[in-house]
Amino acid sequence: MLLERGALTVAVGHGRDPDAQAAATAFAAAWQDRERPVLAVVNWPAQAASWLRQARQLVAVHPDAWLIADSASGFARIAPRLAQQQDWDPARTVGFAGLAGPGLITTLGSTRLRGLSGATATGERWRVGAAGLIIGGPG
Repeated sequence: MLLERGALTVAVGHGRDPDAQAAATAFAAAWQDRERPVLAVVNWPAQAASWLRQARQLVAVHPDAWLIADSASGFARIAPRLAQQQDWDPARTVGFAGLAGPGLITTLGSTRLRGLSGATATGERWRVGAAGLIIGGPG
């Protein structure tokens, strides 16, 4: 999905649970194996005062796209801080299957995340549209 968007450089963000860490590490290795730069790998805790530092780190490197590995509830904590960053664009952000949960939209609403997309564990594409989380259809 990132290649379809023409991304050459990425910043990877992930929660600190073992599954998110493993997914982010595997993605970064595979991306770099294609001789494409990973500009930053930023992780965030489940509990923090604000997540502002992590959001700024993800955006500061000015990637072509962002890759997020976390659960919907985990990403819902940092997403408001990302949305405050002028250069972050959810339409240039791809998430792993864990993000495709109702908790993400319930917490933030679809307006702030419109364009965020990814793939489910079964390979179906998901995206956030005006009406909320849409599974299947064009990514």
